[in-house]
Amino acid sequence: MLSRPNGREAHERTRDDAERTEAGEGAAMRHLRWLALLPFLGMMAGPFFLNRVEPLVFGMPLLLAWLVGCTVATSGIMALIYLTDPANSEPEEGP
Repeated sequence: MLSRPNGREAHERTRDDAERTEAGEGAAMRHLRWLALLPFLGMMAGPFFLNRVEPLVFGMPLLLAWLVGCTVATSGIMALIYLTDPANSEPEEGP
């Protein structure tokens, strides 16, 4: 069962986050999170430029192949963001 941090633990986490931001890790992470916008922009802009049946890509119309590619790219980008997030590299506390 998950427990809420008490006031002291929350304050320590906030202080750690501030130190991490001063060290530049927080700024780098903010830049990496902008990558999550790329698949969204691809899905929104794709129909304006790729709305045609020919050429076929793996037997799919070009627009459908583009949208499938954006969906797959979303998974890859989210995995990259998760792996580079410094919060995920810290060891978890036991119960």
